[in-house]
Amino acid sequence: MSEISHAGDETADRIADRAEFSRTLAQSDYDNVTVLALSEAADVLTDRRRELIDALRVGEYGSVRDLAREVGRDKGAVSRDLAVLAEHGVTTLEENGRAKRPVLRTGTIVVEPVAVTHG
Repeated sequence: MSEISHAGDETADRIADRAEFSRTLAQSDYDNVTVLALSEAADVLTDRRRELIDALRVGEYGSVRDLAREVGRDKGAVSRDLAVLAEHGVTTLEENGRAKRPVLRTGTIVVEPVAVTHG
């Protein structure tokens, strides 16, 4: 099933358009899709966050600390970036004993189209 990330001030029509877009992707065999609004994509998908997404796509990490070591970054900075990605449905943190294991929730990240035509 597809997931949709909603920005705070979206109109009902805009949300409906995103839901329709997400359903269309799901019907086209794109499972586990996160749709980001064009206005939020640049803020969410920074170079550093895309680096984390890429690392999670190819490997599994038992903790945020392990992921931070892998990408050569501070654990706190990685935690903050993972929190932003989680807020938008891209990642999640699973309990792993005393640690939290970062997990990629999304198979595909799509930036919504600039315009959706009806008719």
